Amino acid sequence: MKKLFFCAVLVSSLAGQTYAQVNGHLSETPTEKNFLLNPLSVRNRHIVYLQNNAKMIFEMPNTDAYKKMRDLDSLVSIFAQDVAFYKDSLDAAGHVKIDYVFTPDPMVRKLRFKKYTADGDLFIRNHGELSRLKVDRDTVTFLFEDTCCSKVLKDRKIPAQTTRTGAVTFYVNNYSDISELTRSKEMMHHIIDTLSENSATNKKKPWDNYTTIVYKPYYFGKSARFEKVKAVSDGDDEMRGLPHRNQMLVGNASIGVGLLRNTLAPMAELYLELQDRWKWKHSNQDRYYSFYRVSASPYFLFDKNAKGEYTVNDNWFVNAEIGTEYDNKTFGVQSRRASIGCGYLFGPKGGYFQNTTFKVFTNIEILPKVTLSPELIITNDFKQVFPGITLKVF
Repeated sequence: MKKLFFCAVLVSSLAGQTYAQVNGHLSETPTEKNFLLNPLSVRNRHIVYLQNNAKMIFEMPNTDAYKKMRDLDSLVSIFAQDVAFYKDSLDAAGHVKIDYVFTPDPMVRKLRFKKYTADGDLFIRNHGELSRLKVDRDTVTFLFEDTCCSKVLKDRKIPAQTTRTGAVTFYVNNYSDISELTRSKEMMHHIIDTLSENSATNKKKPWDNYTTIVYKPYYFGKSARFEKVKAVSDGDDEMRGLPHRNQMLVGNASIGVGLLRNTLAPMAELYLELQDRWKWKHSNQDRYYSFYRVSASPYFLFDKNAKGEYTVNDNWFVNAEIGTEYDNKTFGVQSRRASIGCGYLFGPKGGYFQNTTFKVFTNIEILPKVTLSPELIITNDFKQVFPGITLKVF
C-alpha cells in the first residue's frame, strides 16, 4: 500500500488576511498559493445555517465541485484523524483557523494551523467552577484540488495542471464540533443535493453563472428555509466579497467646455451616481450594467461691465440621467458609458437664457474618461430651441 505522505504546515500569526488585490489581480504569498481559493474565481457562494449557531459556506467557480463534496461526512472523519496530533498545542481560550487541502492524490493532504490568542485572559465561573472562557469561533476550511488535463494541454504536450475546484468553510464554536454537525450522512447528502439542484445555471452563458443561496435546513418556521438572494450583508465578514454586490452610491466630478450658441463656455459637473450592478445584461461577449445619476453643472459665461471689468455669469443646471456602462470585448472596447438625461436651469444670469429653460442631452464616452455630450436646449418658455455640445473629462 502506498505510504501516506501527510504535509503539515504549522503557522502561527495574528488575525489578518495575507493576500491583496492589486490592479484586479490577486497577490499571493507562496503559502497562500497552497491554502487559498482565489476569491476572484468564486462564482457561487452558498451559506448553510446549522445547529448550535454554526454555519458552513460553500464557495466554488462551478457547482460541479459538489460532486467532490457530497461525502462530506467521510471527509470530516479523515480530517478528524489527521488533526488529532495537534490538539494539545491549541490554547483553550483562543481560536484557530485550520486550512485542509484534499489534493488529486487521495494519499496526500496538506494542513495549516493559524492560531489566534484571546483578547485578554478570559474565564467563566459556573457554580463555583472556574474555567477558561472561549468566545471567538474556530474556522475550518476544506479546499479541493483536482488535475486538469484538457485537450489543448494534451495537444501541446503540456503536463496536467492542478486547479482548485472549490472550498467549504465551517464556522463553529470549536473545530472538533464539525464531526457532530456532519454525523448525519443523510442530512449532508440532502443539503448538498438541494444546493446543487437549485444552483443549476445556463452553461451556454458562463457570465450568468453567479449564484448566492442561503439555506436553513433545520429551520421549520413560517419563513422559507431556502432562499436565492442577490447578496448577503448581515455583518459577517465571511459573507462579503461576492462578485455581484448590492447597489453602490458614488460621487465624482468632471470639468469641460461647452458650445452655447456661438460661445465657448467652461463648465464643471458635480454628481452622485447610483450604480445598479444587478441589472447585468449580456449579448455574445458584451456586458452591461445600469446607473442613475443626479448632478449640478454650471456653465461659466463672461461679460464686461461699464468699467471694462470681466464679470462671471454662472448658469446652473440640475440634471437627472440614466445610462449603462458596457464592456464590448468583440470590438476590443472596454468600460465605455452612454446615458440620456434632462436638465433644468435655475438662476439664469447674463441673458444667455430667458425664462424657463430645459435641456435634453446624451453622454457618450468616446475615450476612457472623455465624454462627448450633444445637447438640445429649450429656453424662453419653450419658444426657442437650439443645439449645443459639451466635452467633459474626468
